Amino acid sequence: MTALFRKLRTALQNPTTSVSPLPLDIVDVILEELRHEKIALDSCSLVCRAWTHYSRPHRFSETIIVHRAKLVKLLRLLDSPHCTLRPYLRSMTVDQTERGRCAWIESFFALIRRKDIALRELTIPSFTTGLNVAFLRSGIVPLRSLHLNVKGCSVEETMQFVCLFCDTLESLALRGCSTIGPSTYSQSEWRRAYPSCHFPHLRKFHIEGVQWMTGYMEWFRQFAALEVLSSLYLSFGYFDDPCRIGDGISHTDVDFYVASFLANACGAVEILTLDYDWSSPISRLDLSTLPRLYRLSVIWHGRASADVATLATLMSSARMSALSGIHLSNFDFEGGLKKASIATAWSRLDAALSRTHPALFPCLRNVEVSPARLLALLPGCRRTVNVRSGRTSRKIAWSFPWKQVAWIAPYEGA
Repeated sequence: MTALFRKLRTALQNPTTSVSPLPLDIVDVILEELRHEKIALDSCSLVCRAWTHYSRPHRFSETIIVHRAKLVKLLRLLDSPHCTLRPYLRSMTVDQTERGRCAWIESFFALIRRKDIALRELTIPSFTTGLNVAFLRSGIVPLRSLHLNVKGCSVEETMQFVCLFCDTLESLALRGCSTIGPSTYSQSEWRRAYPSCHFPHLRKFHIEGVQWMTGYMEWFRQFAALEVLSSLYLSFGYFDDPCRIGDGISHTDVDFYVASFLANACGAVEILTLDYDWSSPISRLDLSTLPRLYRLSVIWHGRASADVATLATLMSSARMSALSGIHLSNFDFEGGLKKASIATAWSRLDAALSRTHPALFPCLRNVEVSPARLLALLPGCRRTVNVRSGRTSRKIAWSFPWKQVAWIAPYEGA
């Protein structure tokens, strides 16, 4: 197969030689095979301009997962004069080449700028320290979507990198935890270092990892108001010790930071998703600060009936919003709880969702619950609102599809 590509490249380099186009079905088969070949990157670099019209450019616009040593081959591929992937490359997932540092980013973005590659979406599954932000600050590419899995990087170091793309970002996802706590940066110091750090186009924001979620929330509350943010996903999951949130941070502190973040930086949010781990209690939040909220999704994996009452209180605080859709996932009780306790816990929630007089949510039209057995616990709501059973998969409520791509293990044969 490699010999075929070399033959085509040699023919292209000779202007007196014409290259006969291959049938489209053969091209598709070859491209599909290259995705699993060990020499895929080397072979793709031999794709010549004569192929562009006959091949499928959209196949190359999909996410490319580069694992450590493959980055050198990728840069060589993009730098090749015979490479035709550059105009079609839109989304990439790039892993670091060396453990403990992200020095590859400098050479990566230097090539992206030099070759004018139309990269719009970038995912870094292992974002660590070692960035030369001063070098990257000049002529950075206009990313629209950035997804980082933070490992051992402080809040300030992470946000220094994120701010490089703040003028064009439309979707931002921060996953993982920081081993270094947030420092005491003053607002004046940060403004001097980043005078134009604002996010005028950021519409989707995802934060996962309760350990230092508060640090990112506090940063945005102080330095960047998210004026056009419409979709917010907060995942209260743990990555190390489930009993440890942070240095001296309790669940009450987390609720305070989240409430402050919603009130001061997220006034335009329309879609809110709260994803709770098995050991995370339902937050005591005030959703009255979100007047545009019309879609609320709550994913809960606990087994305490008291959390259902807390959820009813949380939802009641959104009575001033335009709430029209609610999604409750994994709210199930199995073993250890009596039926009477279950009915008592859900009766208040059922009353809050029912369109009785006066209706708590006059705009409420759809309620989706999973698993299906929860439908029996909402008798009043079923009579007044369109209540249906949803799918139980946790990925259904995931607002950002990158989780399904970014964490795939690299192909061992590659």
